[in-house]
Amino acid sequence: MIDLNQDKVFFISEIGINHNGSYDLATELIEKSIEAGADIIKFQIRNLNELYQIDSLSSFGLGSQYIYDILKKFDLKFEEYLKLFELIKIKNSISLCTPFDLVSLNLLIDHKINFFKISSADLSNLDLIKTAALNSSQIILSTGMHNEDQILRTNKFLINLGADPIFLHCNSTYPAPYQDLNLYYIQRLQKITKSKYVGYSGHERGFHIPLAAVALGAKFIEKHFTIDRELEGPDHKVSLLPNEFKEMVSRSRDIEASLGSKNTPKVITQGEIINKESLSKSIYSSKEINKNDIIQRSDLIMKSPAAGLDFSYIDKLVGKKAKRDKKAGEPFEIIDLDEEIILPERYKFSRKFGVPVRYHDFKKFYNATNLDFLEFHLSYNDMDLDFNNFFEDKLNCGLVVHAPDLYRGDHILNLASENSERSIFELQRVINLTSKLKQMFKEECPKIVVSIGGYTRDSRANEKEIEKMIDRLLINFKKLDIKNTIILAQTLPPYPWYIGGQMFCNLFTTPQDVNEICSNSSMKLCLDTSHTKLSANEYGYDFEKFLKLNGKFVEHLHLADALNHNSEGLQIEEGEVNWENVIKLLNKYCPNATFIPEIWQGHLNNGSGSWKALDRLQKYNL
Repeated sequence: MIDLNQDKVFFISEIGINHNGSYDLATELIEKSIEAGADIIKFQIRNLNELYQIDSLSSFGLGSQYIYDILKKFDLKFEEYLKLFELIKIKNSISLCTPFDLVSLNLLIDHKINFFKISSADLSNLDLIKTAALNSSQIILSTGMHNEDQILRTNKFLINLGADPIFLHCNSTYPAPYQDLNLYYIQRLQKITKSKYVGYSGHERGFHIPLAAVALGAKFIEKHFTIDRELEGPDHKVSLLPNEFKEMVSRSRDIEASLGSKNTPKVITQGEIINKESLSKSIYSSKEINKNDIIQRSDLIMKSPAAGLDFSYIDKLVGKKAKRDKKAGEPFEIIDLDEEIILPERYKFSRKFGVPVRYHDFKKFYNATNLDFLEFHLSYNDMDLDFNNFFEDKLNCGLVVHAPDLYRGDHILNLASENSERSIFELQRVINLTSKLKQMFKEECPKIVVSIGGYTRDSRANEKEIEKMIDRLLINFKKLDIKNTIILAQTLPPYPWYIGGQMFCNLFTTPQDVNEICSNSSMKLCLDTSHTKLSANEYGYDFEKFLKLNGKFVEHLHLADALNHNSEGLQIEEGEVNWENVIKLLNKYCPNATFIPEIWQGHLNNGSGSWKALDRLQKYNL
């Protein structure tokens, strides 16, 4: 077992699910990890039936569906994992395992596996942590997606058990932006937990940031490992190849950008908010509960995705009267507590407005208030559903459709790429579906909102590359049969989040590139105020400059606030947008554009976030 008294940093090769369901690939990754100098080799084990509320998964977020599909596709048998652990032992290396549920953990314990790592997703899951700590020679825990208060609660819990935990500083976005890492927190983490050792679990690009973490006192460094970053799956893109240590010096500037501020408390970044829903757990009902029933601890179970309250709310629920009927497998939300919830009212706007919906919840929102239209945000799974199964009658409102950004096999829609055949095919599918879906609405020519392209994964494109992207986009747009629909290209942020990780947007971010594209095509615009504010921060322009040039193309609005370089989708009046000024400009340059509040997680708690946004927007004469 590991000897912490050694005067060295321990490097953990996180194979995770990068074996892609192949035992042979898993053994190759073990061999190459050892050759690359890894001290510890880690796998992940899950029982999907125990981990996920599978029968209602289709009603939850797009990221949750993607993660579940990948895990189901790439799982290995438990017996194969045992053989892999034995292989690691034979090669005189150390195996480490992350169990994601109690069933898997107890199986490992039964087979004498006693070195466990708890993922960021389970840092507040004290039932799992307790069992692991009492049966582990040493327990390691990642801290991503959780704030400092939760780290301290878990640390105190483990110390009371007699454990000596090792916490790894972590930002759980894939890939994580350098400017969000705040590596100085490694030192603060050691101070506040009073731990002898701390470490760093990195999801950023490259190998150079962990070297800075070592300089700041990290005893453990964990990085994902692969032999091919083009393989399918969310972790390959942020994984290291065996030979990448050679690039150490050339990455030194990025180390400087990553350090952050000393003694800054841990905060959850915007990308982690998405991933927390997809990867973490929340409280679900284990059986049917009637209104006014006294909630028992046995009525509650921790499940993924994190669509409601987390583990810390269990004590607030147990012993309380249920505020509403609950089906088995339904998540508990803030509205199940006594906190005040924003309710819908009859709203008054001078332009048509709606809210974002999915197939499973549109009736609830349609019946709640006086919406002029519904904007359906499709996932790639939704594309395969028969929408007729969700409708009884034609609705007396309009229709807007938001095309998926992500499709099966890690494909991100991008009509500006060199290989755009798949993107053309997928967007045409959305157009065809919308053309059929409009029969259920009072709508002759529905709008389709699309994040249409111009992305790069590892760095921003240069001027010549952007010119080529625009040329390809204009050519490919003409290949679409748009039928009786209107394609609205969405304005984009400089650093978009796809699959919960940072990329680079090179189109629809500046007034000039938007004008060039729309002036040379029939493409119209969906102005996302949050995205455009972030781009304005990055490139130094304001809304008036953007709207003077492009207001005539804007036919739809996504309204949300923004902050700094990448915090998008914030509640109205909770970021940097000057709403009084912006809405005056919208009324001047695009007075007929329809709108929705595009608040992240605004659909939760019966749409409380959306209703709050609409309530705040009413006072601006929109």
